[in-house]
Amino acid sequence: MPVKNEGEIEMADQNDQNNNLQQVSGQGSGEAGEQRGGNGSPGPVPYERFRQVNDELKTVKEQLTQLQQAQRTAADQKLADEKKWEELARQREAELKAEKQARLRLEVASKKGLPVDLAGRLQGETAEDMEKDAEAILQFLKPASGPGVPPAGKGSSPAPLDFSKMSAAEIREKAKGKAVGELVK
Repeated sequence: MPVKNEGEIEMADQNDQNNNLQQVSGQGSGEAGEQRGGNGSPGPVPYERFRQVNDELKTVKEQLTQLQQAQRTAADQKLADEKKWEELARQREAELKAEKQARLRLEVASKKGLPVDLAGRLQGETAEDMEKDAEAILQFLKPASGPGVPPAGKGSSPAPLDFSKMSAAEIREKAKGKAVGELVK
């Protein structure tokens, strides 16, 4: 057997592949001889068969494109849904945290005797922090002990003067710049 170079080996492999292809596609060995050209390549394909195969190829490519587009659309929709659910979960977690903080503020305000209206002003993340803040606020709310201005009586005007216990000089002193109607009520 003579030794073949690489080009001859490749050509022999191609011829074997062409023969296998023709046998699989339904062409018998008798037809293969008729359609082969002089150099062993397949002969011309009838136009009808060419058009049929070409149309099938186009149809399959269109179907593939449609399937790929449907997959992309489904994947995009799934991703959008996941993002929507993640955002909703984050939002619910934030609402839950805010509600827990509000409840904790009310509990601390109630425990420390702070008015409910001021419970929203408590600051801190933990109950201990809020209790310290409540104590600081309560220091400002407690009335100062010691002497101060006595509370006003009923109404804003001073008590009427009792002329029976006053001398004439005292009456003149109190009456300076005032009308008689203001002195006697």
